[in-house]
Amino acid sequence: MISADGSEVKVSWESSDSAVDSWAVAVNGLPVGRVEKAARSLTLTDIQRDKDVRLEIFGITAEGKVGERAGTVLSASH
Repeated sequence: MISADGSEVKVSWESSDSAVDSWAVAVNGLPVGRVEKAARSLTLTDIQRDKDVRLEIFGITAEGKVGERAGTVLSASH
């Protein structure tokens, strides 16, 4: 879900990966946050939409191993 002005985005995902200890989120390839393993959604704010924006979620194990990224691209809103 994207806010009316496009600067706030709610990201939701599904997973049954029991190895995940927490989830990380990346914007345009850069990690920007981390949430607990039970989380299945989060809200990103202050998203700059003058260019396309890539949003990704990836799991992190208790040992710090990073899983594959999954995500989407939001088109620029001019």
